[in-house]
Amino acid sequence: PIKPKAKPKPFNPSGANIRKLRTKSGLSVIEFAGRIGVSTNTVYRWERTKGKCNIQTRLLAALENIHKA
Repeated sequence: PIKPKAKPKPFNPSGANIRKLRTKSGLSVIEFAGRIGVSTNTVYRWERTKGKCNIQTRLLAALENIHKA
């Protein structure tokens, strides 16, 4: 029998995970910010955050799309 594909884990928007996602995607801060529609200062602030980031739903969806790619 064929096993069903495991669902990808939902993206956890912590500062460390955002930095990991950006670098794993090969994007600079400028490119990453442009792709999700925020300022570079916002990306820098998220990456410095310890623990979970407070991110709006539309931005979380954009991060999920990058995470799935």
